[in-house]
Amino acid sequence: MGESENKEKIIIAAIELANGKRLNHLGAEALTLHSGISEDEVRRVFPNCGMLSAGIFQWATHNLMVQIEYAALRNKPPLEVLEDIFHVHVAFLVSHSTLPTLLLEALAMPEGGTELRHRIGTLLEDYEANLALLLHLARKDEIVRPDFDPAIAAKLFVYLIQGLAMRSITWGATETLLHEGRKVWQQYLHGIRA
Repeated sequence: MGESENKEKIIIAAIELANGKRLNHLGAEALTLHSGISEDEVRRVFPNCGMLSAGIFQWATHNLMVQIEYAALRNKPPLEVLEDIFHVHVAFLVSHSTLPTLLLEALAMPEGGTELRHRIGTLLEDYEANLALLLHLARKDEIVRPDFDPAIAAKLFVYLIQGLAMRSITWGATETLLHEGRKVWQQYLHGIRA
């Protein structure tokens, strides 16, 4: 098995084991038992908790963005694409409910927290710019309010996702998050639609 496969197995094991636990409390032995990767390999691939946190962030970003790109490339009207993207976020939160807690933990780490904050900031800026382009198409098609600002609507979209991510910490991966996500989406849509 190659290093990238080992890395992914360790990351998935950490995400699954982290339910209510801090990463630095998991230990290489637990990651070994859950991932099937040797303890020496776990320690070699992720010699410290900061590197594991960075790996988890990279894995989550990649996997979420692949799903978002798939939703965005469908031949649908802009607001339908946006709705699909929104529901991809909610479904990802439900399937990986420990990620928001792990991200908050990683941001609080003295080593690597600053770099991670910078990476997240850059990612969010790029993501909001792409969402604004999609929302600009909705404005061009005159399916949103005349006073609509695509850049502000893109930021609001991201804030909604962030809010649901924070709520998922207390709700966990439940039907509640799916139900609340549908209600939040309808209110967002109601606020921007013409």
